[in-house]
Amino acid sequence: MTNKELMVSGQTFNVKDEALTLERTRVRTLLQKYNLTIASNFQDREKQLRGIIRQLGNKPIIEQPFRCNYGDNIEIGDNFYAGWNLTILDSAKVIIGNNVKIGPNCNIFTEDFSHLANERRDYKAVALPITIGDDVYIGGNVTILQGVSIGDGAIIGAGSVVTKSVPAHSICQGAPAKVVTPKVSEEWQLAVDIVADALADKKDRINASYVQRKHAIGYGRVARVFALMEDAKILGPGEKGKRPLLVKSIDEIKIPNGVTVTLPK
Repeated sequence: MTNKELMVSGQTFNVKDEALTLERTRVRTLLQKYNLTIASNFQDREKQLRGIIRQLGNKPIIEQPFRCNYGDNIEIGDNFYAGWNLTILDSAKVIIGNNVKIGPNCNIFTEDFSHLANERRDYKAVALPITIGDDVYIGGNVTILQGVSIGDGAIIGAGSVVTKSVPAHSICQGAPAKVVTPKVSEEWQLAVDIVADALADKKDRINASYVQRKHAIGYGRVARVFALMEDAKILGPGEKGKRPLLVKSIDEIKIPNGVTVTLPK
């Protein structure tokens, strides 16, 4: 196998391989031109990026300067934004979904030199793919290491070093990054309390009057919370002239920010 074949298949390869070095040098020459292009010339910048990155969706913005190894192993979805100083070492595949936003000074490293000193002397390395799902937000000064997968809708806090995969719709922070428990909004906490009350009172249907009596709140807030509950399929839409149906056998409520609330039996 060639060193390129070894590289893209996750096996040990030689970074100083002549063919790989020539390819990196070709891409860096293109990147030098891109990074020196007038910032306001968005059309030309996008055209140049499409000549570097293998797959690039609609409406991409990558602030200058931008750096990558090969470009041929990068796939980016629609509506992508990255702040300045994004570096992608794409010796393995880097797949980025739609609507991803990345702050400045971020690094995505698929490549790592061997942890054996005798192999490092010979420029031996291994590359593993990185996947970033849809609607992910990555704060500034974040480093994502090889082999990591970040689920849809996740948030990576500024300054984090991501060494392990991140669940969808979670918030991850730190070095090394860990999933943190986000705060439950007041409206969602009220929704949880409403369901717990209804289950305790053995009610199949609830209405605004029931909630207002239990929690001393106005109709407008009740309507907002009912809308949240319907979107989460906790409430079924009431028939004309009837109260909303409370979905039966609810054991837990999954809140969109990644929190799961287990209800009392």
